[in-house]
Amino acid sequence: ATLRAGIAAGSQATIANAYHHRTDALSSVVALIGILAAQWGWVYCDPLAGVLVAAFIAQAGWQIGLESIRDLADGAVQVDGLPCALQHAIQRTEGAVCYDHLRARKMGPFYALSFNLYVHPEMQVRDTERIQEVIREQILQDCEGVTDLSIHIVPASPEMSRAASTSSLPSSPPS
Repeated sequence: ATLRAGIAAGSQATIANAYHHRTDALSSVVALIGILAAQWGWVYCDPLAGVLVAAFIAQAGWQIGLESIRDLADGAVQVDGLPCALQHAIQRTEGAVCYDHLRARKMGPFYALSFNLYVHPEMQVRDTERIQEVIREQILQDCEGVTDLSIHIVPASPEMSRAASTSSLPSSPPS
């Protein structure tokens, strides 16, 4: 239950606590079996139980440590449904062409996003600000856990604008 709650909340501390509970429970059972077996004459069971307990602790520490390092080092994260939500937001917003350089950063249980948003090159600044705000609101509404967006407006090339108006919008600019 604690592990599910930690995963649902995106809390590394709660997840670590869940692993701690599991390790304690398994360690107690293994230690009890090792002690009882040693009492019955199987003397190697007690040290073997100690090795197993150490392995449980090391494995839990390794898992928690890797997740913490990934979070601290700004490792790549996946935000469920983000590419589709961003593509749909662009398709629904007149003047938006496509996006690229999408980056997501984990901030505790939340995400901060950054990406380039290509708009038609002849647009006025006030129109690009409106597009930026519409896209921002749609992403914040559609993607749970996203709390911060940095949208960089970039004028689309004429080729990108033509491609967007004659076909389905690309998710990133053509190379």
